[in-house]
Amino acid sequence: MSLQDLYDTNRKLYMQNYISHQKFYLWLANEIGVTEKDLPASKSEIQFSVDKPRFNDIPLYLWDRKDSIIRQKAHNSGIKVWSLCNTVCCLKAYAMNLIKE
Repeated sequence: MSLQDLYDTNRKLYMQNYISHQKFYLWLANEIGVTEKDLPASKSEIQFSVDKPRFNDIPLYLWDRKDSIIRQKAHNSGIKVWSLCNTVCCLKAYAMNLIKE
């Protein structure tokens, strides 16, 4: 099964509320190879920000600026369709997981 097929299957499960937003986007971030280097802020900045909903004190444009890098990783991994929303959600899910480790 290709990553695109897995993506389509998992996205359906997410859209039907069988898996959480965090679980879906963390899975996707890991599958395409998101790393700490891809985040728009340092781990300590992210840890400070966690008390605020959805890292909202880190300006959205900083997350958005990572789109070309994350989009390329997705494309290289076999994901055919990608959105800016996918980028930001993957990065935020990865960041949330990073600070919970």
